[in-house]
Amino acid sequence: MFLGGLSTANEHEARKKKGGKKKQKEDELTADDTTISSVMTRGKPGVKPILYSATLTSGGMPRDVILAFLRGCVEMMLDEKNLNDMINDSVRKNIGLHEGAVHFQRDVMEYNYQIEREFGCRYLALIPQNHPDDTELLEATKAFMFSALRSYVNNLHLRSRRYKSGNLQPPHPNMPMSRTSILEFLEGCNALMAMPETKEELRQVAKATNEMPGPRIIELQRSLLPLLGYDADFGVSCLNKIGTDFPNDRELVNKFQMYAACAEFAGIESVMTEEERAEFYRTVPPMMYHFPHMHFMQMRMRRAQMEQQMQEERFNQTQQMIDRGGDNDGRMDADALRSSGMLQMLTSPDGRAKLQGLAQQIQESKARLEPEVSEWDLERKKLYFEGFKEHPLLAVLGKSTDPGAKMLALTSMTTSEIDDLITLLVVISQEDGGDLLASLREQVAKESNSNGNSAVLNQVIKTMGSLANMNKVGPAAQSAGQTQAHHNHSSHGHAPGHGQAGHVHSAACSHGAPARPAQPDISSGKAASMDR
Repeated sequence: MFLGGLSTANEHEARKKKGGKKKQKEDELTADDTTISSVMTRGKPGVKPILYSATLTSGGMPRDVILAFLRGCVEMMLDEKNLNDMINDSVRKNIGLHEGAVHFQRDVMEYNYQIEREFGCRYLALIPQNHPDDTELLEATKAFMFSALRSYVNNLHLRSRRYKSGNLQPPHPNMPMSRTSILEFLEGCNALMAMPETKEELRQVAKATNEMPGPRIIELQRSLLPLLGYDADFGVSCLNKIGTDFPNDRELVNKFQMYAACAEFAGIESVMTEEERAEFYRTVPPMMYHFPHMHFMQMRMRRAQMEQQMQEERFNQTQQMIDRGGDNDGRMDADALRSSGMLQMLTSPDGRAKLQGLAQQIQESKARLEPEVSEWDLERKKLYFEGFKEHPLLAVLGKSTDPGAKMLALTSMTTSEIDDLITLLVVISQEDGGDLLASLREQVAKESNSNGNSAVLNQVIKTMGSLANMNKVGPAAQSAGQTQAHHNHSSHGHAPGHGQAGHVHSAACSHGAPARPAQPDISSGKAASMDR
């Protein structure tokens, strides 16, 4: 396979001197170096008939045709004449250089190898599934994808030379980076991190400094901005405004997340041992082999989803245990509401407002405290759990068995008091919290009422039931409100515009709002979504 690069600048100049000055062509989109190449050029539309398509092909494309395209396109993508063709294409069509490269590959597939482009792209994407044991074909696919990255890096350098020679008009130096230029930069950073020479350099930096090579990654990123025609500092200032200049651009958000993950993984890979690196790449699918950050992101997302599922399951199990241990006032069903002071609270505007405020306090407190408490070891959790038995809040909440009175007492608490209660709730909702709660229930069963300890301990369980059921207030209010024939309860206990039962929206909520891209602060090596 051919994985060569472009000629060096010195070779480029020597060739020009040897051949003499070439006549400058009128078309400014044509490069001033027209080196003769034996590599095939892109075909013309309509010259060759389509031989392979969804309607013409049954049972898949011939293996030799797939290999011919993959290997032939590799050579074509790395040839300077074809690189210039991609540059010209991007200028004529007013698209990014990365898009021009994709158009070139698809044109070659259809015009040179007579494969209908949409059919061919779909088929190539399924090579690992259709040919899982064909090592030669899988390696050719990986080589093709790597060469596309190498071709893009080479083309950024070639276009920069054309900017400097006056053959091609560069961007205006004082105009903010266009969306197209930003995407070219992000794609360029990803491609640069995939180059073996970059990986080796980062490994050497990490070995020499015994640290993650974040500063060098930043320098490499900044080095691409002049290739795009921008001063590095000016380009950084433009990139740091992505969140404000393009607040609702989903594609740009996704590309930036990939860019952040790619830079982060480049640092991580640089400090891997050979064994760790080999073990990681054994898990990478063939189509992601040269895009390991994508696999890295998928693994992270899967872990986060699993952890969230486990956390929700533990929390639900804890709530069920609390409900079983705290008498009927823990269940908060419609019948219980009707027989308590809760009904009046839920069906009055003032009462609903208080409950909504309490629910929001609880959610904000939980979001703030959960990360901290999750770092506690079991001994610290036990100490907090045991110490809470003497908390004065238990006496306040134990004055009445009426759930309405309990809830009213909760709405009157300070933020600090709510934090104390939520800390306890978070403690028992952690993975080892079930054991703490189970031991508490055993203690309640063993201790007699004569010394008063049983009542106090039972109050801990009931208090947790009241807090855990705050998420159930919305549905309960809706159920109760439907029994009031002459009561207009259209909002079901929610603030205007919030129709999601059982959830009081706060500033921390993300669903329903457009995602914002993190700020790529390249100058400091930090991004809001990444700590390199």
